[in-house]
Amino acid sequence: MNEHQAELAERIEPAHGSPGQAIREARERAGISIEELGSRTRLTRETLEAMEGDRFEDLLEPVYVRGYYRKCARVLEIPESPLVKAYDALYRPPPVVTPSRLRLAPSGDLNPRSRAPSRVLLAVPIILILIAAVVWMMRQGPASTELGQSITLIDPDNPNIIISDTMPPIGNETSSVDEVEPVTAVAPVSSISDGSPQLPEVVPAVPAGPVGTTLQLEFNSLSWARIEDATGKSLLSGVIASGETKVLDGKPPYSVFLGNAPGVTVKFGGIDIDVSPHTKANSTARFSVPAAGS
Repeated sequence: MNEHQAELAERIEPAHGSPGQAIREARERAGISIEELGSRTRLTRETLEAMEGDRFEDLLEPVYVRGYYRKCARVLEIPESPLVKAYDALYRPPPVVTPSRLRLAPSGDLNPRSRAPSRVLLAVPIILILIAAVVWMMRQGPASTELGQSITLIDPDNPNIIISDTMPPIGNETSSVDEVEPVTAVAPVSSISDGSPQLPEVVPAVPAGPVGTTLQLEFNSLSWARIEDATGKSLLSGVIASGETKVLDGKPPYSVFLGNAPGVTVKFGGIDIDVSPHTKANSTARFSVPAAGS
C-alpha cells in the first residue's frame, strides 16, 4: 500500500464511517461523474446513488453489494477492505417474518399467477355445459296438447295392448259373446196434447228388411269397436277414426263391443240406442242390439 492509499484508509478505518461518503469523495477528487463511474463499473445510476447515500435497503443481497464496493474501489484507486468493513458495520438485515400459515401448491410453485391458467381451463367446460343447457331448454319450449287432439285406448280384453290414434286398425278378431248385456231400443220422449210427458215405449221387434236390420255407428271420436251378428260373423273390428260412419247389415241380434262408448252414437233401424247404462268406468261398453225377446 502506497502513502496515498494509506491516507485514504485512515479516513475510513478509525470509525468505520460511511462507505458511500468515501466513494463520493473519491469520485469527486478524481473528477469522475456518476455516469462515467457507472459505465466503468457496469452499475446503474440508481445503484451508485443508493451506495453513495448508504441506502442499503435499495440494494441487493450483501454478497452482491460487497462486490459493488470492490469494483468502485478499483476504479477510484482506493482500498477495498475499509469500504467492505464499513458496509458490514452499518448494514442491518431486515427482520425475518415467520408466516403464520404455509400453503403449498400441488406443483410446489407458490406463485398464485402460475395457477391461474389451470383454473381458467377448469372453468371453460363448466361454462360451455351451462350454455348448452340453457339453449336446449329454450328450444324445447312449453309442451302443449290440445284437448281431444289425441286419444289413447286400452284393449279391455288385454290391458297390455295400448291402442292410440297413431296405430293402424287392428285385424279382425273372433271372440265369444258371453257377458253381453241386452239393450232395448227406446223412442225419444214426446209429449201428448195436454202437455204432460209421455213415457218412452219399448220398441218392438223390428221387421225384417234392409232398414229394420241395419246397425249404424257414428264415431264422434276415436274408438275401438268390434261388431258380430247372430251367426258369429265379424262385421267390424278395429280402431275407427273420428268422423267416420259405419253402416252394418247382418243377422240380428248384434254383439257390440266399444272401447270408447261415449264417443260413439249407435242406431238400430234408424232409432238411437242409449249405451250409457252399459258404459263402464273405463269407457268401454258391451251389449247386444236388439234385446232378446223384444
